[in-house]
Formats: sequence, C-alpha cells, structure tokens
Amino acid sequence: MEQRGISAAILVAVLVALGIAGGIVCYVLTLGYGTTLTPAREITGTWQTSFPTTFYIQTDFQTGELQDVGTEERVVTWVITKGSSENTVNIEQRFTVSSRNLVSGSGYIPDVSPSFFQGIISGSRLTVISGSRIVGEFSFTSDIIQGTWDDSWSMVYSQRVYTSTNGLILTRV
Repeated sequence: MEQRGISAAILVAVLVALGIAGGIVCYVLTLGYGTTLTPAREITGTWQTSFPTTFYIQTDFQTGELQDVGTEERVVTWVITKGSSENTVNIEQRFTVSSRNLVSGSGYIPDVSPSFFQGIISGSRLTVISGSRIVGEFSFTSDIIQGTWDDSWSMVYSQRVYTSTNGLILTRV
C-alpha cells in the first residue's frame, strides 16, 4: 500500500528548525531584552574609517583548529540605507587592504568586497548580521559608529576575521 503525506518525524524536525531560526531572529530583533527600542538617531548615509584598522585573521588550515595566522590593515566604508522597518538597515561594506602579513602556508582566502549585511538598531546599538550570524556589535552617535567585528565562514577551510574590542571606528562622511 502506498503511503502519502509527511511523516510526523519530518514535520516535527521542520517545525523545530523553523522555531530555532525564528527564535534567533526574534532574539536579534529584541537584543535579548524582549523589546526593540526606537532608533536614537538616523544612521543612513556613508561612513568610513579615518585610518587603516587592524583585522586579525585565523584559519584552521594547518592544525584543524582556528589559530591566528596574520593581520591585515583595512580602510572600511559602509553605505547604510533604510531597511524594511525603522529598526533595520541595509549595510554595504567595502574595504581596501593597505597591508597584509600572513604566516607562510596560512590557507587564508581573503573575503570579498563589497559584501552586504543587515543591521538591527535598538536605541543607539547596531547589531550587524549575515544570514543568522551576528558579525558585529556597535554603538553609535550622530557622527561615530564604534564596535567589534567578528566574522567567520567555512569554504574548504574555516576562517575568522575580527577586530580588537571596539576596534572598528567609522565616522560619517
């Protein structure tokens, strides 16, 4: 006899996955506090670092575990546009690398520029996300955005690019 329909196990797995994904989005939107605050000020526009910023690089190429393999100095530009609500923005990030110092055989494959992210604003806080990953936590005023960048991804090998705490500072252009 031919059986049709979705099994209960598959249905439960799909609902759990959707619930987890929805929970992540809800947590990010409310920053874990249950409410999202009205943006403290307008941040749409162009922002840029005033000087090259050190980004630290890790790969798991040599040992199978992420380890520091070098640094690069980046000049970063963000173009921020309105998102789908007053608490969301779209971020186009462009950067140029002025110097890169890597250990031999690091396996580092540079990330691309431009890249595109979504920002969630609550008060004077900006959380930058890529898909379901938080890649940056920032605070902002009318003319400065400052915070920590921490992005990781896997291709053939896992990689991580990050700044020191509050090491990425952009000013309104």
